[in-house]
Amino acid sequence: MKHERIYLNESDERVFIDTYIANHASARPAILVIPGGGYAKVCTDREGEPIALEFFAKGYNAFVLNYRVGTKSDVYPAQLLDAASAMIYIREHADEFSIDASRVFAVGFSAGGHLCGSLATMYAYPEVKAAFGDKYMLVKPTGAILSYPVTVANEYAHAGTFRNLLDK
Repeated sequence: MKHERIYLNESDERVFIDTYIANHASARPAILVIPGGGYAKVCTDREGEPIALEFFAKGYNAFVLNYRVGTKSDVYPAQLLDAASAMIYIREHADEFSIDASRVFAVGFSAGGHLCGSLATMYAYPEVKAAFGDKYMLVKPTGAILSYPVTVANEYAHAGTFRNLLDK
């Protein structure tokens, strides 16, 4: 297995993907794993590497996203742009990673589930188009799994998570 860290943002070393890629494999589907952490931290120990390894064992090349959180400048849509840059990177390097570029999925947990849902539905968001131009079409995952995503839509909303996301 090829395991390496790839930095996605030259101006912020917190934005990267860790790879879990099969050696000498024919084209495999890929999955971007987006851990949660209430938009205050990124919980890769529970919702990152263990998930990537499970998907890897099932025939996927996996990538775990670390995205911007924890400071006043880390408000939305910074996290969406980080996830978008990961999807673009994965698709643009599909040949190098032996990935079927038409089968790049995303899974997210808690706040990562919210971010995964945003990635799947807001890929054409004006800020995404402004940041990536015509590459915005590479952002939309083939499919998305939202695992206990946080929400603001009902009495079960996690207000602290959205304060972290929107206004620090």
